[in-house]
Amino acid sequence: MGCNLASHSAPANAQLGQPSQISDSQNRTLDLNQFFKLESFPVWTKGALQSFFLDGRFRISGPKSFRIPEAAKKETYARIDIETATTKPFITGDINHDGLYQDIVLIVEDSANAGNERFGIIIFNEPAGRKTAPTPIWLLRDRDLSRTTLNWWSGGLSIRTYNDDGTYKLCYVNWGAKTKAYSCDEKWRK
Repeated sequence: MGCNLASHSAPANAQLGQPSQISDSQNRTLDLNQFFKLESFPVWTKGALQSFFLDGRFRISGPKSFRIPEAAKKETYARIDIETATTKPFITGDINHDGLYQDIVLIVEDSANAGNERFGIIIFNEPAGRKTAPTPIWLLRDRDLSRTTLNWWSGGLSIRTYNDDGTYKLCYVNWGAKTKAYSCDEKWRK
């Protein structure tokens, strides 16, 4: 993953399904509930997540999807941070720095792509009126993010991509108020 990456447009809808004895929508609800207690989220968040995952094309990345090098996990606190980031690959907070604190970012996988470049990072900004579901904004799409974690620090959201030797490349997620797009840059911008 490189720096200076701009967000992309919303995903095209595709119908993909797995055979099941319960309905596909029930499967997706169970999958979302594995990661979130949806009842504790605002109405707009529930609607946005359910709409995005409804057709089954995308799923939240699970721990087995990540291939973080063992060298990165040698130190105890680093291992704990990595385990947390790969079992719950999402963060809520004021990602776009607009004073609303329920923006949500997730690492997702495209179930239509079996290759390494099936991952994406998607962000939903909390709507000012909190009555409408926001449009998903892609920060990264169709990339190999199996060595990548989301991280929150005092200035906001950053992304770490780990190298074989355990070191990592860091980029800071910045919001362009004029362009209404996110970028991942070497420097943090307020």
